[in-house]
Amino acid sequence: MAATASVLCMSVCIHVGAASHEYIAPITMGLVLGRIDAETPSHEVVATIDDVQIQCHGERASAEVCASDFANTKNFGNEAFRVLAKYIGVFGQPQNNDQRPIAMTAPVISEGVADPGRGAAAGSAPAAETMAFLLPAAVTAATAPKPSDPRVRLRTVPPCHVAVSRFTWTCTMEVATTKAEELLATLETRGVAVTGPWRLARYNPPFTIPFLRTNEIHIPVDPATVHGSGESPK
Repeated sequence: MAATASVLCMSVCIHVGAASHEYIAPITMGLVLGRIDAETPSHEVVATIDDVQIQCHGERASAEVCASDFANTKNFGNEAFRVLAKYIGVFGQPQNNDQRPIAMTAPVISEGVADPGRGAAAGSAPAAETMAFLLPAAVTAATAPKPSDPRVRLRTVPPCHVAVSRFTWTCTMEVATTKAEELLATLETRGVAVTGPWRLARYNPPFTIPFLRTNEIHIPVDPATVHGSGESPK
């Protein structure tokens, strides 16, 4: 007998402040158990340092929002996700000038704007948090439909080398800050030069079992200062 995936059609309610937004989403047991079905960025692992990978990422396009454009910054995570999801059409008709649906990718990227007093290389705490959806590889910032919501900005993410630390469980920005500080300490000990602020990458929807979730801290680094073991491209 051929194996079939178990699929549930579940009503998912996302609460944003006093309001809530409900839509019907197909949820497979694979997603609940941590499988990542969405497109993820291709990359090359160029070195490893202990449990940390040094990855080379190519150019990608993203749709991004910034907390400074939102009145309620305390609930920025939920509100930002809702605005970006509307842009690509998660909640129904896509909120862009072409009304064109765009496939969801993973991970969702959260980043802080570096505190000028400490500098980007210090991996400082965010002054204004951002959230971004990476667009599919076939879509560029030039070919992506224009967002209807002016808070959504399209940008080109340039190629970069990043140190990547992976971990599980539910991750808030507070937890991510602690993980980032641990990774920064490892990089400092190994003499790796940091070139920008850290980012949190979350790969799973909120209904994934917490200990099966995939999260990563990404820190941009200077590859010339990396002295780890090499690996084959991925």
